[in-house]
Amino acid sequence: MLREIGGNNDLKRIPVGIVTTSNADEDMLTTYKDYTNCYITKLTGFDQFANVVRTTENFWISIVKLPSGDKR
Repeated sequence: MLREIGGNNDLKRIPVGIVTTSNADEDMLTTYKDYTNCYITKLTGFDQFANVVRTTENFWISIVKLPSGDKR
């Protein structure tokens, strides 16, 4: 899926994040190579997961400047 997004001109500007239990460097490197923008690990429960979701949403919606419209 990551390669499809990264290889598609209509989709590749969509920020992609991975939430995983894997702490393996190989998994992280593979996902970054295949178009991941962030890799989040070690969530220990629902409260921590909800906090990460809120923080991630705030970052991508309120802080990051993303291109608007079609600029091809």
